[in-house]
Amino acid sequence: MRGRTASALLAFVLAIIATAQAQTPSQETLVQKLQEGTSEERRHAAGVLGDKGDHSAVPHLIDSLKDDDEVVRELAEHSLWAIWNRSGDPQIDALLQEGIHLIQSDRLDEAITKLDEVVKGAPGFPEGYNRRATAYYLAGQYEKSIADCEEAIRRNPMHFGALSGLGYNYFKLGKPERVIRYFERALDINPNKPRIRSIVIELQRGLRERARDFI
Repeated sequence: MRGRTASALLAFVLAIIATAQAQTPSQETLVQKLQEGTSEERRHAAGVLGDKGDHSAVPHLIDSLKDDDEVVRELAEHSLWAIWNRSGDPQIDALLQEGIHLIQSDRLDEAITKLDEVVKGAPGFPEGYNRRATAYYLAGQYEKSIADCEEAIRRNPMHFGALSGLGYNYFKLGKPERVIRYFERALDINPNKPRIRSIVIELQRGLRERARDFI
């Protein structure tokens, strides 16, 4: 879903950051613009809330994942991740970012160790579990990844990333019914995941064909 759209989005986000530095509307004002503003106002609010918003902005950003404007939807998702990555403790946030960097560098054992520190230091922080789940998944430790996804969802039921993570883990474990269940839950929250939707369609087709074989 990238290419020119991603480049345009990046340029737009940079413009938003520059605007946000010059103007500092309240979160209440931003949420109102997100709900009732013009397309341009909704884009601005969706982008700036990632920097200025707290967790009370999350339900409004979740709603904006179904906005008619594609840019609003992408910026809302970006802002949700920005908010979810903030624990309220700068030291924990720094550890989380180190863990994310280690995952991106394919240093999975080190990432897991670093994210263990996040979970230990902030056991109520959903993103610590979600990122460690990613590391476990990439390391092929699917049961541990599933356990961490479930912990993330228990603390943040709207976490479409962790719901998707459950789907991918169950895909690896060859359990298509569970894949469909969790992918559909993720899509109910964030429908802007064409790859996940295509997997659901293919798995549903396969299950129907399997059922016909038994008739």
